[in-house]
Amino acid sequence: RRMGGGNNLMAAKLILGHAAKEDFELLRANGYSYCRIGYKMDKRCGKAPDDLLPDKDVRYLREAIDQCPASPWTPSTSPANPPYIRCRLEKGLSAVFWCGSPLDNPLLRKEFPCMMRTVGITGLCLFITTAALSKAPDSVRVFILAGQSNMEGQGVVDLDHPKYYNGGRGILINVMKNPRMAPRYAHLRDKAGKWVVRDDVSVRFRNRQGVMAGGLTIGFTGYGSLQSRHHIGPELQIGHQLGDALDAPVLLIKTAWGGKSLHKDFRPPSSGGETGPFYTKMLAEVQEAFDNVETEFPQLKGRKLEISGFIWFQGWNDMFNETARTEYEQNLVHLIQDVRMAWGRPKLPVVVGELGNGGDNAGANMKAIRQAQAAACKRKELGGNAVFVKTTRFHRPKEDSPNVGHGHHWFGNAESYFLIGEALGKAMVELVR
Repeated sequence: RRMGGGNNLMAAKLILGHAAKEDFELLRANGYSYCRIGYKMDKRCGKAPDDLLPDKDVRYLREAIDQCPASPWTPSTSPANPPYIRCRLEKGLSAVFWCGSPLDNPLLRKEFPCMMRTVGITGLCLFITTAALSKAPDSVRVFILAGQSNMEGQGVVDLDHPKYYNGGRGILINVMKNPRMAPRYAHLRDKAGKWVVRDDVSVRFRNRQGVMAGGLTIGFTGYGSLQSRHHIGPELQIGHQLGDALDAPVLLIKTAWGGKSLHKDFRPPSSGGETGPFYTKMLAEVQEAFDNVETEFPQLKGRKLEISGFIWFQGWNDMFNETARTEYEQNLVHLIQDVRMAWGRPKLPVVVGELGNGGDNAGANMKAIRQAQAAACKRKELGGNAVFVKTTRFHRPKEDSPNVGHGHHWFGNAESYFLIGEALGKAMVELVR
């Protein structure tokens, strides 16, 4: 029943891939209140800072962090200053091994200024630091969400007219009632049944009604206003994914307009010809958000805004023009390169959401856009940090959706938009680690 015994037990189970949530709950129930992963890895790592752990071990560690019960950040009163062993994992993660858990140790703070999560109390302890995810307290991680109407958001929340909304099939409040799915959506409402509004994730979107600015919740869509919130878009779960993963505050800036093509409307300067008016407008709205952040988001006053990612969800209008289809891959590469240059981030992480409407049974034109989107993200000139995310699996039949005539809008199915946002958000989290 020693903590070390618990750690060693979990070490064996983790590397074999057998650890389960119940194992962590059992440890907590028996007094291991701050044990998260517990992996005695000194023999595997050695003392060289650049030694790498095997990819499979890193994967198990990450999965364990995701599944084990939440534990508080744990300060220590120990004045000890023992030697430590550090190992570099992948994508900015580091493992630090201490004899004891001196979280207030000045040497530790100097080496790793971000907060540490404990994984043990006595013996040889492991800390996972997310240096690439954690930012200084005075920074704000800004993510730009751009595209056309599906980025605006068409997922119906609570409209259930029998004629116009198919009796509420596929709307968010009904999807959440499904016992099988309810846990996945539980974070959207509080115990009183009100929609949760996050204070660590903010959204800014200028639509036809004006500027919507506030904490992440439902309603930041083309139809929305501060008084009317009946739809969701990908931003909802993108924001939850990023907010859960990052220590710094998150600001999502949406710049989306329905019925716009990359070939003409969003045409980037590097593609030649006339720069698209909505490319210019996108940059202008991002700058407008930066200029007004202290007024629209007083809680962010004095913090440094850092553009940390770009998420693109578009493609429908380019299907219907042969030149647009042929040039889509190159135009998308140019778009990514140009926004990186405009925002001074040559390696800006980029996520491209697939034009997945209708699922796998798509026509030749739509498949051409999908192939172009995937090919663009693989281009060497983008540096390996542009990711294509498939979305076809999130298609739901029109019979189970509120807008049966709107295939171009995923039939307004809230589950589709929720899952699309979740996939895009997870992809971006992986890139910014």
